[in-house]
Parts: sequence; C-alpha cells; structure tokens
Amino acid sequence: MFSHSMSIYFAIIVVTFITGCDTINHTSHTDTQTVVDDNVTFQAVCSSDTLSMQGPNSINVYLENENGPISDAILTATPTMPGHGGHGTSVQPIVTADGEGNYEITDLIFTMPGTWQIEVNAEFIDESTATADLFYAIN
Repeated sequence: MFSHSMSIYFAIIVVTFITGCDTINHTSHTDTQTVVDDNVTFQAVCSSDTLSMQGPNSINVYLENENGPISDAILTATPTMPGHGGHGTSVQPIVTADGEGNYEITDLIFTMPGTWQIEVNAEFIDESTATADLFYAIN
C-alpha cells in the first residue's frame, strides 16, 4: 500500500505526464485567407492559435498581381469589430515589408472577444489602391 507522501508524488507524476502529453501533441492551426481586389491578390496567413486578446498579434500578408509579387506597396491595417458598431482599438498596427511581396502586420491589439475585421489597404506607386477585408474570431 502507498504511503500518503507516495500517493501525492504519484499524482504529481501522473498530472505532469498528462499535461506534457497535451503539450507535445498540440498542433498549430494555420488560418489562410485569400482576397482578390482589382487584380491584386492578398494572401493573409497567421497561426489561429496565437491570435488572442493577450496580444500583441501579427499577421503575414503576401501581395501579388499578374506580374508577380508586389514589393513597393504601402499597406495600412485597420482592425474593427463590425458587430459592435465598428469600434476599433487605440493602437495603430505597424506594417513592415521584406521587399519580396511579403508584409508583416504587427501590434494588432484585440480589446474584446468576438469577430474582428482587419481592413488592409494597399496603395501603389501609380496611386491606385486595393483593399482586403480579413475576418478573425478572437477568444
């Protein structure tokens, strides 16, 4: 028969093993959204496991047209909650480019759970624009 201290020790090992297995078997879910506006394709990719109110959050956007990657656009991102009158956040997201059509949107702060819309606007050298509306469920 186990002593009281052995029972506690055994319980700690079992809990650690179960928790560890959950962590080991945890798989990340990638959320990819593709939006086409005026022959410009926005492909947004993020790990849906990381988007949360615990932010800041980030999303990667790849931008291309029929000629290939678009690396000289100016992107802005505006997060809002369409189900709550379109309110946003007080923090303006930051967009950085790597020069090969890839843009990273960082400092996305979600202030409450629910569906968030991120309006991504691209302005090009010829002053034309394209817009993608991305939607994410935040828990």
